[in-house]
Amino acid sequence: MTNSVRVLAAKATASLAKLCPPLSEAELWSASGVLARVIFPLTAARVSKQLVGDSREVTVDSALSAFYGALEQIVKKQPTVATVATLTKMLSGYYASALDHERERSMLGTLVVLKVYFENSTDCALGRASEFSPLASLLARLVPRFGDSSSSVRASAGDATHWTLRLAYLHQGHAKDAADILAQSVAAYRSELVEANEIQAQLQLVSRLAEVIEQRLPKSQIQTYLSVIFEMILDKQTGVSCASAILLRQALSCRGDQLQNESEILISTLLLKLPDVQSVQTYTEVLSSLVAFAQHHLSIVVDILIKQPLPYSQSTVDAWHTLARDASLLPGMIDYILERLAAVGDSPYELIDGSSIKYAKIECCSLTSAFSEVVKAGEPEDVITSRVPRLLAAILLHLGALVDTHFPLQNTGKQISADLRKTVASPASLALQSVKTLLLRVRADMVIHEINEARAWNDFIDPQHFVTSVRIFSVPVACCAILFRSDD
Repeated sequence: MTNSVRVLAAKATASLAKLCPPLSEAELWSASGVLARVIFPLTAARVSKQLVGDSREVTVDSALSAFYGALEQIVKKQPTVATVATLTKMLSGYYASALDHERERSMLGTLVVLKVYFENSTDCALGRASEFSPLASLLARLVPRFGDSSSSVRASAGDATHWTLRLAYLHQGHAKDAADILAQSVAAYRSELVEANEIQAQLQLVSRLAEVIEQRLPKSQIQTYLSVIFEMILDKQTGVSCASAILLRQALSCRGDQLQNESEILISTLLLKLPDVQSVQTYTEVLSSLVAFAQHHLSIVVDILIKQPLPYSQSTVDAWHTLARDASLLPGMIDYILERLAAVGDSPYELIDGSSIKYAKIECCSLTSAFSEVVKAGEPEDVITSRVPRLLAAILLHLGALVDTHFPLQNTGKQISADLRKTVASPASLALQSVKTLLLRVRADMVIHEINEARAWNDFIDPQHFVTSVRIFSVPVACCAILFRSDD
């Protein structure tokens, strides 16, 4: 296709948009999408020398100008939120393009749509509040591009964010010329966005914008906002993905108390995305988001982590360790896990179809692994050492309850993978690993030495010798002062 045909197509679309009846949403999507597909990829400053009408030379710039003109006419004909939502959704498909010029052109197209709608909007009125529904998706896609590698993309993203906030303010019932402090603050960042070539400088701007978003984004749009942010943390550009993670952390920190009903899907999505994050900095920020949410709903977060398949993946282990290293969360985590261990103690296994074989409940195995990870990584250390009597008693009782059990059957124990069944002989063996983890953590070397000397470790998982192993265990424990420190 030649440039002249592209220009004619864009001009024809602009003319078509002026006619009645107006284009339907599907027609808007199709027409604008086709134009974007044939114009955005153009790279040469001068593609052809074909003549059109007045014998002007057809360039990429003229093709782009015709495309933006078509967008303008489409919005002028139907200056509604629905039109803005359709066009910006189409354009956002190019925000993450690997090509700088495609990202730049999609941002400029977004600016055209937002500005023209601002000047011609017919579905908002002075003194009448309404919701600007594209706000969440626009902010979630635009602000992370403050970390884009292209300075022109960063600048255009800043401009588009400014107009997005102004439109949200307009829909609150304010006049078009009313001063919007939040939007003005974003406009003031433009020069910084252009000059900020270092990722850290870009992320500082994102942190400031995160606070602005929390002031402007309505509660009704937070789920849409978070769902888009979860997509953005997998962006191939480190700056963009890390910026998205910062926005996620800020949102979960500020809105966590409002998201209890969405907790399971939020944390499950976070854990699902985590292994695919490539940037170390983004990975760390996403884990920080988990901590921020746990500050509001610790037991819910722990419950979801406990349900993860065994053995825990590296990303799940990282999640456990990050939470356990937070001094404000660790005491609550330990107490909650001990409560749940006590709760399953009365019925740790089940008998299937009248069989005498005891199959440990999945929950028991999961709690055992959770216990190990929290004890292994918990900080500060004195939170662990001050609870050793309770921890040791709980895990030994748990071990005793599991000593003659088997892992759940394959078809009922989907949380327990074949890998765990191959590496760990039984639920009791898993619990014994937790005992060893605790002893190593509190440096109870004498206890470990005595059991090694007596070769009693295997007795812990033998129903016939379990009591004997506990008797052997109790002698060095009685001499180890650290195991008897009070919680006080």
